[in-house]
Amino acid sequence: TSAPPDGVDLNKHPMVIFAEVKQGTNPVMGADVRALITLPDAANATDPIEIKLLDSGSDPDTLQGDGIYSRYLTGVTITGRIIVKAEVKQGNNSIINKGSSTSKRKKRNLIASESEISPDRCCGSFVPLGRIIGEPTGNFSRSEVTGSVKITGVPDPGSDKIPPSKIRDLTVKNTERDDANISVYYSTFEWTAPGDDLDSGIVNNYSLFFTDNITNIYKEDFSLIRDYEISSEIIDDILQEAGTKVSLNISLELSTFLEGVPYFFALIAEDEKGNKSPVSNIVWVILNPPPTEQPMVAPYDWSWIWIYILIGVGVLIVLGIIFGVWCRHRSKKEDELPLDTPSMWVDKTQAE
Repeated sequence: TSAPPDGVDLNKHPMVIFAEVKQGTNPVMGADVRALITLPDAANATDPIEIKLLDSGSDPDTLQGDGIYSRYLTGVTITGRIIVKAEVKQGNNSIINKGSSTSKRKKRNLIASESEISPDRCCGSFVPLGRIIGEPTGNFSRSEVTGSVKITGVPDPGSDKIPPSKIRDLTVKNTERDDANISVYYSTFEWTAPGDDLDSGIVNNYSLFFTDNITNIYKEDFSLIRDYEISSEIIDDILQEAGTKVSLNISLELSTFLEGVPYFFALIAEDEKGNKSPVSNIVWVILNPPPTEQPMVAPYDWSWIWIYILIGVGVLIVLGIIFGVWCRHRSKKEDELPLDTPSMWVDKTQAE
């Protein structure tokens, strides 16, 4: 934490708790990091508030996989000085990020596949990780009291004025056409759930909207942005605890969407009091029809060509034999003719 000496009013300035986990200068990914908040109520000796910190790239975390874990401070209902303690231990797949994938370091064995430990390459910022640069942490645990912070103002328990946090990791996993109905496509959207209050609790509703002009979203000109109506049955399934991965399958009908045109989507979360989160990061979808199947052409059977060649050779041989016989027969006839044959002329005048 880094708070001003005169204290923090949580009504005006949401407070973020950070914890950095490293081995030397290398960040540790996948660790189990928790913040224990001791409230200024020593007389009642209340149990500390436990907040699990995340390195997921979702708000308020800014960079996934950098070894810096964070969450908003929520649940504090009284003013005074709080004490913050951080506890960390190995997670199921905690590893040490040794550097970039172009490093010449020696290859090491991992306890998880690359798909399990590498952040998805999409919308949010992340620290890349390859198979040759990760090293299992093994068993470890650490704890440290980071200091105290003076809280000068807390939200009124009777009024909810804190909105959900911004969705930063909205992604589109796949878009495919329905084989049974070629006028309908299906897309799968995924994101990390925000909370009713920042990143704590469960939101009450989501609004998914789209446009073919991304500028309309940047300007938040909702008069030019269309809402995608999510059915109440689907809404109930995607209202999950903050920090949970959410998946939403939607249908895109050609009566509304055109093939080959990019459409830009974004999300807004809303709590029970109508407080809305900032607009999420933007993703885009293009409906690409599958390529037209070309008729199958049977391969030519080249074995027949040898038959044609043999027939042709046979015909040429027969013609050659016939021509040879004819030539010999003609030559024989010419040999039988006399060499000197007298000419006989009849003089008609003498005959008369």
